[in-house]
Amino acid sequence: MKLKQFIFLKCVVFSIISPAFADDSYESNKFNFQTEDESLLANYYLENGDYHQAYAEYTKLMKRDLSFTKRFHIQNALAWLIINGYGTKQDVFKAIDLYYDSYRDFNQFNHDLMVSEVNAALYINQQEKLWNLMFVDIVSNSHYVSEKQKSDLFATLFSNNPNALTQFNKQISELKRTKLRNVKIKHSEYFPHYYYDPDLTCRDFLREFDADAPDFFKYNDCIQNDKEQGKPLKVIYKIEGKYAKQAHQYLANTMGIGELKLICCYWGTNVYPSTSFVNPKDHMLYNVVFSSEETIEYDWNKITFHLSIEALREDI
Repeated sequence: MKLKQFIFLKCVVFSIISPAFADDSYESNKFNFQTEDESLLANYYLENGDYHQAYAEYTKLMKRDLSFTKRFHIQNALAWLIINGYGTKQDVFKAIDLYYDSYRDFNQFNHDLMVSEVNAALYINQQEKLWNLMFVDIVSNSHYVSEKQKSDLFATLFSNNPNALTQFNKQISELKRTKLRNVKIKHSEYFPHYYYDPDLTCRDFLREFDADAPDFFKYNDCIQNDKEQGKPLKVIYKIEGKYAKQAHQYLANTMGIGELKLICCYWGTNVYPSTSFVNPKDHMLYNVVFSSEETIEYDWNKITFHLSIEALREDI
């Protein structure tokens, strides 16, 4: 599809949904100059057909803390590049995920508009039709596509895969039942990590980070604190002193933990937390603390150590 037609489509979409973004203008105005410059640069590359550079810039922008309007535009532009294979490998179903995630974000983050509608169900149905039209327009460059035209379109686009339309419809059905955050976890290369998860439960966080973590990290306890800010959930591992040096070396190699020092009456790092990591299972940030029990002993073999891995269940 030609770039001008793509830009025209974006204008049509924004003319329909722009009232929903009125309350977001304040956040847009807070954008720092660096992000604005990067956004302009990405648009420049796109308009001039330098798709490799456009893809690289949009991918970089997606990792930033964007206002909703900015993310909506950038995410759809990125999906357009992916679905056409411009500047990256063509991946129709990855693009579908990004388009549909963007559409559902629109519904989720515009509660005022939904409440103001006389019939919220009708409103959602209209938005779904708008999304379907947008997707089909992008891949077919044709407005008001009938089911037969849609079938013919997929037969043309995927001549070697007669089941493409069935797979597409199945994927959309699955996406409708998927939590928004799960789409972002699936495509974590495009999204910033999460800082909290209200559905977080006690799990073996260390072995989600590394399935081959040494056995001397013994799962010991899980503590949920509903009164502290952020409602932290902490999993604690126990390490026998004879494995302490190996445990520290492992954490230094995999998580970048610093040197342990005797601080007052325990062994620990001179920073808190000791380190942190993003869990590949839920794309969320976890804080890590490695320290000993209370002691003045210098021989680690005689000391019990603990590794705590903590994450939040509520925004702070």
